[in-house]
Amino acid sequence: MCISLTEGQRSTEDVLITTVTLEIEGRKFDQELIALPNAKRNRTLLGIDFLKKSGIILDLRNQQWFFADMPQKQFAFGEHANDQHPVDNLDVNLCTLREEEGRCLNTTQKEKLVAVSK
Repeated sequence: MCISLTEGQRSTEDVLITTVTLEIEGRKFDQELIALPNAKRNRTLLGIDFLKKSGIILDLRNQQWFFADMPQKQFAFGEHANDQHPVDNLDVNLCTLREEEGRCLNTTQKEKLVAVSK
């Protein structure tokens, strides 16, 4: 897959793609996630496509967000959300993918994903 890096450079990388269900304030959204197998300690980044699909509006000036269909109910931005639950301190829950997950992976990618999840 051809990806754009933060510096604006383009690079062709092998990636892993799956779809997960995200739940935010009681609402569920199916979202495609792309993982870079060679990247270390990256945070999950949800982009404009997710904001459009979910109807989330960001109010950067007031550091809050809300759903477009309920602007009266606003939520404060989380402070360092990843620092509250660092991945290094989490127990690993070994599990298998649901049948529809990983469907875009070739055999080599599936083997890599299984190896990482052990």
